[in-house]
Amino acid sequence: MKFTRAESRREITVVVEAYTGTPLEELSGGIEWFPSRSESQGKDLTLGEEWGDGGPLSLLFAVQDTGRGLTIEEKARLFRKFSQASPRTHIEYGGSGLGLFISRELTELHGGQIGVASEAGVGSEAPSLFLAKDANRLNLV
Repeated sequence: MKFTRAESRREITVVVEAYTGTPLEELSGGIEWFPSRSESQGKDLTLGEEWGDGGPLSLLFAVQDTGRGLTIEEKARLFRKFSQASPRTHIEYGGSGLGLFISRELTELHGGQIGVASEAGVGSEAPSLFLAKDANRLNLV
C-alpha cells in the first residue's frame, strides 16, 4: 500500500467475476481497454482444439485503489516493458516497470485484454479479462 501512503483514504479492492461470453461492452464503465496484440493479428486463441468445445466464458480480475491516480499522459505509458507511469514512480515506490507488462503478456496469452480506468487524485482500476471455455466439455488428452 506504499502508493496510497499520502492519501487520507487507503483502500484496495480485488474483484473476481465470471461471465458467459465476452462482456467487454458491458464492462466499459470508464475502462480503457488496450488492444490485444494477438487479436490485431487475427488470432482467436480459444478456437484451438485444446480449448475444447465448451461455451465461451470470461474471467475478470481487477484491482481498484484509492491511490493518486494517473494522468492521461501516464496512462499512455502503461503496459510497456521497463516503463512506469512517471519517472518519480521508481524513486517513490520502487519497481522495474515490468509488472504491468508481464500482466498484459499473460492476459493476452489467455486470449484476453487488459485495461485501466484512472483519474488523477482519485485512484485507479486495472482489470484483466481472460477468455476460457465451459469446463464440462474440455478436450483433455
